[in-house]
Amino acid sequence: IVPLLPSRWHSVAPEFGSGPFAISVPEDTAVGDNVTVLPARDKDYGFNGDLRYSLEGGKGKFSIDPKSGIVRVAAPLDRESDPGFSLLVVAQDQGQPARSASVPLKVLVADINDNVPEFSRTEFYVDVKENASVGIVLLTLSAADPDEGPNGTVTYSIRTQSPSSTPAAFELDSSTGALRLALTLDFSVAQMYRLTVGAVDGGVPALVGNTTSLAWLPTPTLWL
Repeated sequence: IVPLLPSRWHSVAPEFGSGPFAISVPEDTAVGDNVTVLPARDKDYGFNGDLRYSLEGGKGKFSIDPKSGIVRVAAPLDRESDPGFSLLVVAQDQGQPARSASVPLKVLVADINDNVPEFSRTEFYVDVKENASVGIVLLTLSAADPDEGPNGTVTYSIRTQSPSSTPAAFELDSSTGALRLALTLDFSVAQMYRLTVGAVDGGVPALVGNTTSLAWLPTPTLWL
């Protein structure tokens, strides 16, 4: 008598756990770093239960180990260009015919402070009358920072004024970038002012943006 052992002949497809799945990956994650693993299981025996993994979507930014199902970063990430990806993880057994299962994977790219605030120009010019009223808005400066949240929140300040004065001849709204006259101008005291204006983001550590210069000319004209 030959005992018959119960066997399973390629009767079930691979299975993933409950999905969909979503993960967050910092945009400075190094190429080759693991980001997640989504193992599937197949109750068949032998090659019928031997799984191979593949990945669809992701613009080439991610890869998957065909045997372990480990998802890795395959190319540098940039949240400002691609804030998120929709992938499809596929598990296929080696039976004939092969059976497969798939699960969606949402990858959100988390921001890091990797962009410096940038003014639209390096110099701005504005005409100012010698008898201009104190408090008048001369110019509104703006620096762009494409980072997210505090990393992209910009504050403004006058870093230098030449020639200097006490009190300062100009004031700058730290949140709006509005530049105002803070002192009655006197052509006999100064024929030109040059300011260095900075933009700083709220990241840790903070990044300081490009500065721009301002001058008051004898016409009189203010250069920024």
